[in-house]
Amino acid sequence: MAACDKFIYLEILKPEVEVQQVVVQTENKVPAAVAEADEPAIAQIPELEPLILRALEKTARDDGWSSLAALGGQISRDHSSFDARNYNFTRLSDLVRGQAYLQIKEVASGENGQHVHLHVRRKPTA
Repeated sequence: MAACDKFIYLEILKPEVEVQQVVVQTENKVPAAVAEADEPAIAQIPELEPLILRALEKTARDDGWSSLAALGGQISRDHSSFDARNYNFTRLSDLVRGQAYLQIKEVASGENGQHVHLHVRRKPTA
C-alpha cells in the first residue's frame, strides 16, 4: 500500500475567474473610481516565516545560501500541503521575493537558464 506524500487543494486547480473593470459614474457621467484586477501584491506573509526559515536552515550551504529548488523540496517534505498557489502566487519564487527577511540573488546558468539562491538577511545591529 502506497501513501500519499503531496496534498493539493482542489480550489487552486480551477482557472481563475477574470475580474472585469468596474466603473462607478457620477451624475455627470465621469468615472469616479475604477477597480482593476491586478497581480497579487507581493507582501509579507508572517505565518510562512518559521516554515521558510526551518527549511533554509536544513538546506543552506556553508556560506548560508540555499537554492530555491532545494528550499522548495524541503518545504514539500516538511509540509506536504504547502503550495504557493494557496497564497495567490503561481510560483514559489514569486512568493519568496516579497519576504523582507530573505535576500535573493539570481545566477545565470547555461544559455538561457537562471538559478535563484536565497539566504536570511542579517538583522541590523543596534
